[in-house]
Amino acid sequence: MNFEHLDRSLHENLRSLWRIKFALAAAGSGSSNTPSMPVRYLGLPKHAPPNLFSGSETVAQAEEALFRLSGIPLATTFFLASIAHYEGFLQSNVTIAKNRPMLGDLQTAAEGNTGRPIGATTKKLAKEIRVRRNLLIHHGGVANQDYATAASDAHPISDGAVASVVLGTIVEVTPAYFTYATKVLVDYCRQVAGLNA
Repeated sequence: MNFEHLDRSLHENLRSLWRIKFALAAAGSGSSNTPSMPVRYLGLPKHAPPNLFSGSETVAQAEEALFRLSGIPLATTFFLASIAHYEGFLQSNVTIAKNRPMLGDLQTAAEGNTGRPIGATTKKLAKEIRVRRNLLIHHGGVANQDYATAASDAHPISDGAVASVVLGTIVEVTPAYFTYATKVLVDYCRQVAGLNA
């Protein structure tokens, strides 16, 4: 995977998130004459559980569920998809001896390439993103010492996108954080590719 492919993929994830949010806002801004009308979900795959949706769900309830989805759950989904692209990019562009390197191993190898230096600020910001990803996947988003340290390091240089946290705090991915993280990952990968501005 080259930098242009990564850049296109990450920005498409970001565009998709905001496109969904704006489309939902536009749909919700029109006065609905049928908020109590039941919703029928047609065209589901035959393997879908029969009780996946309530038979009594109304248009108003469906709209409310979509608005909840368009925030943190959707941002988290796109964030994790972007991390997968990021990891694939690093695997294609970093030399490492391990057969199945972890994301931290890939970042360490990228940062050890003196021919393509990565700025100290970018390293700290990318580390917070990686540790947040680990926190979401392995710890249910509950802040541990590794994340508290990474967030504390990133907080003063993240332009307000990363807050310092105390142990046990639930850490989430908001649409604003996902936007910030995309910028950091693109910048990091640009430096890995030797395309420093």
